[in-house]
Amino acid sequence: MRQPGGTPRTAGDARRAGGPAAWDRRDRVVRTGETATVANDALDRIFGALADPTRRAILLRLRSGDAGLTELARSFSISLPAVGRHLNVLEAAGLISRARIAQRRPCRLEDGALVVAGDWLDELRGAVQKMPARSGD
Repeated sequence: MRQPGGTPRTAGDARRAGGPAAWDRRDRVVRTGETATVANDALDRIFGALADPTRRAILLRLRSGDAGLTELARSFSISLPAVGRHLNVLEAAGLISRARIAQRRPCRLEDGALVVAGDWLDELRGAVQKMPARSGD
């Protein structure tokens, strides 16, 4: 789906249109001094996708290599439509990509969203480490 301004909404939409992943352009880390700010909608999509244990398990399964919808459904003993919905959420968050090879649509882990989330967490961790130690804790 495209957003009203014509920008692809997901990495898959951008890939089908022949361009780079849309969230890379729209939600990249912007550094201002020592602070990194990331568009909230990107973080919401990433952490929302990671909040579900089945989606985290799918990501761990894809760590060992690409897999299609049917193979993932067999691995998790859940229906094809349920796996498809999980994959749509993961793809919209930029955590996976899906290619089309004849009749197959193998899913592959992508690191861009993980970098965005990791940068945000690193900035937060840095801020916490700079805080003075609490007395009495």
